[in-house]
Amino acid sequence: MENIKILKNVPYKDTRGRPGKYDLPLDDMEKGDYIKVPFSSKEELDIEKAKVRQILYRFSINSNPITSARVKFKTVLIQEDNEYGLGIWRIA
Repeated sequence: MENIKILKNVPYKDTRGRPGKYDLPLDDMEKGDYIKVPFSSKEELDIEKAKVRQILYRFSINSNPITSARVKFKTVLIQEDNEYGLGIWRIA
């Protein structure tokens, strides 16, 4: 126990793991707003849609724990003219 020292005034590193893959502006969205997350191929869309939906779910659960007012989102797959994406609407 003689080798352990107490250090004073060391700043706390406030991180929660690695940064997310998608930087979605969910904090800035208001009810009725829409964003589109583009993907390069149908295969990428099929793989990544679950990850984006998980981000939305986590955000809605943690949005306002005091009042229990949950933020809700609606997602729609977009496939038109060789363009693929995931449309996200904030509905509540």
